[in-house]
Amino acid sequence: MRSHSTLLVSLVLVATGLIALAPGCGSSNGSEFPGPQDPDGSLPDGDPRFGEAGTLDARPCTGLCRQQVDCPNGGDTTVSGIVYDPAGKVPLYNVAVYVPNAPVGDIKTGASCDRCDSALYSGDPLTGTLTNAKGEFKIPRVPVGADIPLVIQVGKWRRQIKIPTVASCVNTPLADKNQTRLPKNSKEGNIPLIAITTGGADSIECLPRRMGIDDSEFSTKGGPGRIHLYKGEDLIAQDPNDSQFARGKFDNGTEFKPSTDLWSNTNQLKAYDMVILSCEGTINPRSKPPAARNALYEYETLGGRVFASHWHRYWFSDGPDPVPSIANNGGWKDNIQGEQEQTAVVQVGSNLPKVIAFADWLQNVHATEKRGELKITAARDNLNSVNRNVATEWATIPQYQQKKNDGSIVNATPAAAVQFVSYNAPIGAADDKICGRAVFTDLHVSSGARNDHAGDGKTFPDGCENADLSPQEKALEFMLFDLASCVSSDHEPPPPPVVH
Repeated sequence: MRSHSTLLVSLVLVATGLIALAPGCGSSNGSEFPGPQDPDGSLPDGDPRFGEAGTLDARPCTGLCRQQVDCPNGGDTTVSGIVYDPAGKVPLYNVAVYVPNAPVGDIKTGASCDRCDSALYSGDPLTGTLTNAKGEFKIPRVPVGADIPLVIQVGKWRRQIKIPTVASCVNTPLADKNQTRLPKNSKEGNIPLIAITTGGADSIECLPRRMGIDDSEFSTKGGPGRIHLYKGEDLIAQDPNDSQFARGKFDNGTEFKPSTDLWSNTNQLKAYDMVILSCEGTINPRSKPPAARNALYEYETLGGRVFASHWHRYWFSDGPDPVPSIANNGGWKDNIQGEQEQTAVVQVGSNLPKVIAFADWLQNVHATEKRGELKITAARDNLNSVNRNVATEWATIPQYQQKKNDGSIVNATPAAAVQFVSYNAPIGAADDKICGRAVFTDLHVSSGARNDHAGDGKTFPDGCENADLSPQEKALEFMLFDLASCVSSDHEPPPPPVVH
């Protein structure tokens, strides 16, 4: 071990900027005090470390920390790769990839306040990073040796693998897509507990299948799967006291529970990590009384995540205060339909880091030929103006075109049609008080190249088309994984895992 005089000289050199701090164990920002190495190149136990503010961290270097090495000529031991969705086809943005230095903890199911500054990333992360808009990652200062553990995580999606061998002072690429994708089933890793309500006008229940989730993970309320399906409603019945629930049963005849069982109260909702609401064809207000609308927002404030499609705008336009404030005055309006393809523009001018990444990501995954644009089939027009003080506007059609009954096409007034908007909950809370998140989209999964609803009476999953994701489905996938991620201010880049 170094002498006290050597340590004092080193401290002076660091303070005067004559030597630099290199990434390593024992610091919240990855910096370390450069010190002597054991004969095998690892750092000795008890080596002093600097914290983020330059204060000494007395935590001893143990476990995999001892297998981190200093490389000559500014070199490093790194691991790189691309993280994919469960299907192993679409690269994902903002996924944490890190090396734990202790066993990872269990992930608790249900609404929880998972801010990025919380203990969501367990296992005492030693080194790590986030994927970029191409799904790429490169982890610095990786321990050298065999069977190095690696955690791949976004929110409550998590997979753990072992890297067979990490060689010293070179990059180890992980080129196998099957190795770096998110889990397809619970045997491969953690999947959030998700509730999906079906609807007579969309087929969001089919989207997770095309994203790669195994059929074994779909069940109804109380079932063993991680995705529980509920029956939403079709178009409103002539009799206001009648309920016309959408097709809602599995191929084996098992019926889904009705959607009203899900959103009847907060206790039902908060059992789920995420709730996804598929368009029913109209607002169906009788099935969404004030108590249910209050419960959904309360669920969000407790850390729940909500994704709502088209006519489910009722939860927001007619939700409890302050939910309607995500739109400017007069921003919500009755639906206008345009069946022809229209182009949404990603709001990169907002300079919000994740919105800019969304524009880059769409181009990187071949969902668009022109950066910042997304062509949408059968886009809808329920929201024309977003209150950017409390919500994030992701993509908007600047001039929505309405198709009239006689087939003619006219420009809608107001002109804009917002296709994606999100907010953190509680709305307007300080960054250290936000817990949950919600997304409203005014486009459908079933529009475009999908044939999920061909023929009435189809069951699940037989009624779902098997195909690669369409461009607008890829956009929906981006929003779903962003919804699942830890919550932080949209005005700042997503923070990587805090490493020790």
